[in-house]
Amino acid sequence: MGKIINIICHPSFIVLYFKDKIYKIILLALSFYIVLVGILALYSYTDKYYNHEYVNDLTKLVANYKEELDLEYNDSKLSGSSYVISKDEVCLVFLKDVVASQDYAIFLVFKEDMVVYYYESVIRYELEYKSLGLSNFTFKDIQDNNYTSQAKLSIIIDKTLELANPLAQTYSLLSNAVNLAFLYFMSILIAMMVSFFVNPAIEFKYRINICIYDSIIFFVVMLFGLLFNITWFKYIALFMPAIYSRFSFKSIVRIR
Repeated sequence: MGKIINIICHPSFIVLYFKDKIYKIILLALSFYIVLVGILALYSYTDKYYNHEYVNDLTKLVANYKEELDLEYNDSKLSGSSYVISKDEVCLVFLKDVVASQDYAIFLVFKEDMVVYYYESVIRYELEYKSLGLSNFTFKDIQDNNYTSQAKLSIIIDKTLELANPLAQTYSLLSNAVNLAFLYFMSILIAMMVSFFVNPAIEFKYRINICIYDSIIFFVVMLFGLLFNITWFKYIALFMPAIYSRFSFKSIVRIR
């Protein structure tokens, strides 16, 4: 425990452990990484990726469409003209044959008898209208701010995205885990560059040991950013190992 405290709180003491076995150092860094990914998983799977507010935003996107929508939902069938409504990462397609592309992360394709959900251009889920048991409504009513009609469209969107939530949560976790690993390796690289400027004479095998220990602070800062929901902490975390590297390698100069 004293060693971990020194690594986190006293960067000038890190040089005391420069002869540690590399696999032990990597295991320590990996342990911090696993803990942080575990917390990310907790956040990902306890919060809905597509929440009620997200569904409302998509419903409003349809309600505020610039043209009058000639679409009618009748006896679990959608009929009328073809439309494509998009915003940011989402594309809503009505009664139109499209090939999902990389231009949008999410496609909701409203066909005659079902909604098809695409994520990253790959079909994931299908939901038949008849499984919802909704009564008839028109999209003109939705645009006229008829609450009942808007609620019915929200139900269709919500039920479709509810099926997709586990997939979206998993994808979000994997994406965050990969980004975390990338930022961590970047922080080691920056720490290595700083170490060469401060003390270029150290052997590489000892240099990498010290730099990996210096980089442990990355996970600590990221942890605080995650717990307090401060996204810009990742930039501090990225450069903190470089600061630690300066102190660590400068202390070797003093010893010599």
